Amino acid sequence: MRLTLSNDVTQFLEPSAELLKLTPTERLKVSFKKFGFMLALAIGSVFIPVLHFFLVPLFLILSFVLGFKAYATQYRLQFSKETNCIECQKPFKNEVMLDESLRVKCNHCLVNYLVQP
Repeated sequence: MRLTLSNDVTQFLEPSAELLKLTPTERLKVSFKKFGFMLALAIGSVFIPVLHFFLVPLFLILSFVLGFKAYATQYRLQFSKETNCIECQKPFKNEVMLDESLRVKCNHCLVNYLVQP
């Protein structure tokens, strides 16, 4: 596997990582987890005076948006060793969820990498 820097194809990483394709039930589980969390926030925000007029609709809309977005994740990239970004030298998370574009973003410097299995 190779992680190629999207703005400079001559720079790449070859981490010891595993790219797993998620089954539909795993995708649904991740989706329901995000949907349920945002729905719980919507229900909890009912008890906040005045702000509940804005927070309840916001959290309800976010629950559907984030639920559908979470269902779009198709791959899980698991690093077995600590892998550092080329630009900022800070480590990636141990597990990254990816959609069909197979792009990984560094959380610190926001550099994009393309995953080539």
